[in-house]
Amino acid sequence: MYMKQIDNITYYNILEIIEIFPSKGETEGSIRKHFEKGLLKGKKIKEDWYATKEDLAEFIGNKEGVNMFFTDPQEIDLNNINLKGKILDIGGGGEGIIGQLKGNSVVSIDLRKSELEEALESGDKESLKIIMDAKDLKFLDNTFDTITAFFSIMYMPKNDYQKIFKEIYRVLKEEGELVIWDLIIPQKRDAKKDLYIILMKVNFNRKKIITGYGTRWDKEQDIDYFIDIADNIGFKIIDQNLKEDYFILRLRKT
Repeated sequence: MYMKQIDNITYYNILEIIEIFPSKGETEGSIRKHFEKGLLKGKKIKEDWYATKEDLAEFIGNKEGVNMFFTDPQEIDLNNINLKGKILDIGGGGEGIIGQLKGNSVVSIDLRKSELEEALESGDKESLKIIMDAKDLKFLDNTFDTITAFFSIMYMPKNDYQKIFKEIYRVLKEEGELVIWDLIIPQKRDAKKDLYIILMKVNFNRKKIITGYGTRWDKEQDIDYFIDIADNIGFKIIDQNLKEDYFILRLRKT
């Protein structure tokens, strides 16, 4: 990493900006020009340009026509994650992380065909992909050993969470497990920000995927909210891992 800490503020180098932040179509040369023209705010230290995540959020937001809030870039390692048996991945489109990780053991569902097609293009070549609504799963009871939701529930309406958890519980086998990775979304503290986005490096199977997961900043959620829903439905809490901006929660059907 080339980042610098100045007065407890993190600044990112041009190479990091290209690697971490969703600057589509940008190159080292084009980003340098943005700095030089003042389109991208930042600091020039010796011969290198640096910007904060707030500077980058403003720049990308101006390009996209929307105001964004970025968390600090974070990293997650899935190499030692324990996912057993037949797996249902809820919201498995996009990068298709779980499908890439566990291959033909996975059934990936998503409401949008385009998201499943994107997962195929991203490297998820082996999972079975089905267009399906998570709150109306078309599977028999007690079908799956494991169900995963990798930064996907956050995209769903909060009013649907109860139905989704009930359906997940129904199609899990006895002693089957639900593993959730999701955002901690705080109370909106800036009325001008429309989107709340976490920037993430995902490591698994000698791969490194750099991506972002974001949603409209119109709701709040934390791990306790999910635990309450899970407890009411009958799940047992097996493990909970609280990070700065996201959490990992493992539940078991009892």
